[in-house]
Amino acid sequence: MAVNGVEVASNLRSVIKSLFKDVSGTVKRLGIVLILPAIISAFDPLLGFAVFLILLEKFFLSMLSFPGLEFTTLATLLFGMKYGVYLAVALAFLVPGILVSIIKFTMFWEECVNLAEPPINIGFGNVLDMVSAFIAASLKSYDLLLVMLVILVTKHALNFLKDKLTKIETFDVAAVVVSSTLNLLLIILFHEFWVWLIHA
Repeated sequence: MAVNGVEVASNLRSVIKSLFKDVSGTVKRLGIVLILPAIISAFDPLLGFAVFLILLEKFFLSMLSFPGLEFTTLATLLFGMKYGVYLAVALAFLVPGILVSIIKFTMFWEECVNLAEPPINIGFGNVLDMVSAFIAASLKSYDLLLVMLVILVTKHALNFLKDKLTKIETFDVAAVVVSSTLNLLLIILFHEFWVWLIHA
């Protein structure tokens, strides 16, 4: 008898929900953000840390209303500086796009249904993540700060251009300033750590 995909997905959700049924949403999010990256870090420290940054943004910082708080750009830079172009671009799509969507729709099913979100939440932001990883991989022989600056200028320019072409105003100057400042400061303040991580 053929396996019903919806039934399998429902059973998977039930199993996962049963593991977390007495745990608050905040603790559940914290577990996701810490446990999965820790497991990955045992095999690849940079990949584990990059996954941590992305999950931290998607499951905690996204709950805040303050504009521009994001770490995915930094994670895509790390992908590009460590791996080749193809793997870096693939990771920039798979982690923020596919992995985050799978976690949302297994552990936070009710929230997603209430928000009427699609099962796989892929958009223009994922394209920008892949472009960022491509730039980093192409400029990996240059200093991290310069590479981050090129990524930020390109990313925000493309976002601005998209708004003009679609006539949908999503470009937020405050978010751009906060995001750019945060990412540049992180590169400057922890430069030696990033270099170590890339070569770990």
